[in-house]
Amino acid sequence: MFRFSPRVQIHDKPIRAQINRELEVIVRDLSTTGAYLITDKPWPNHDKNFLELIYQQKITFTVEIMLTRQKTDGWGVQFNNPSFDTTEQIRAFLHELLSHGAALDDKRSAPRMSLLEPVTLEYGQSQIDCSICELSLTGCEIIYSEELSNDTTFSIFFGTSAGQVEGLPALTSCEAQVVRKTARGYGLRFKNPSMDVKGAISVIRKKHRQRNSGSEQN
Repeated sequence: MFRFSPRVQIHDKPIRAQINRELEVIVRDLSTTGAYLITDKPWPNHDKNFLELIYQQKITFTVEIMLTRQKTDGWGVQFNNPSFDTTEQIRAFLHELLSHGAALDDKRSAPRMSLLEPVTLEYGQSQIDCSICELSLTGCEIIYSEELSNDTTFSIFFGTSAGQVEGLPALTSCEAQVVRKTARGYGLRFKNPSMDVKGAISVIRKKHRQRNSGSEQN
C-alpha cells in the first residue's frame, strides 16, 4: 500500500519508549518512518539499536533505529527497514493518537508520500537508475547503497532511462541536492522545482493514491 506519512506531535501526555530495553526516552514526534526522542543521554554504542514504544503499559511496536541528528534535548531517529506489519502497527497507532487529540506537524512545507517509483540521477558523465521511496513537492528519499557526499547535486529525471512514468511529460527533471544519509539511501532536496516538475510530482502522487484506493477496494 502507498499512503501519506504524516508526522504527529505528542504534547499532552508523554509517551515513553525504551532503547534496547535499558534506556528510557520520551517520544515527541512520530511518523511511520522515524521519530524525535527526548533524552539527555548519549547515543548508545551498539551495532544495532531497537526502539520499543510503550503506550497504556503495553509495547505498541518494536523497530530498529538509526541516528539521523542529535540536539541538546534529544535525537532524531530513522526507522531502519521496518516490516510491512510494523509499519501498519505504527500507522494504526498514529491514527489512535490523532483520534485522541494529538496534532499533525504543520511545520513541514509539503506532505510526504511513501511509494516506490523509478528515477534516474545524472551528474557529470555518471548516470544512476534507482528508486524513490518518499516523495513530496520539496524533496525525496532515494534507495541507494553506494556512498554519496552531502551537497552532491544531481539532475533527477522522473522515470528511468528505460522509460518515463506513464502520464508524465517527456524528460521531466530538476536539480536535487543530497542533504542527509538515511537507513535506505539518501534524502534529496529539490532546487527551485519548476511548475512542470511540481506537476509531474502531482501526477505520481495521484497515480499512487488511485492504485492504493483500488487495492483497498479489492
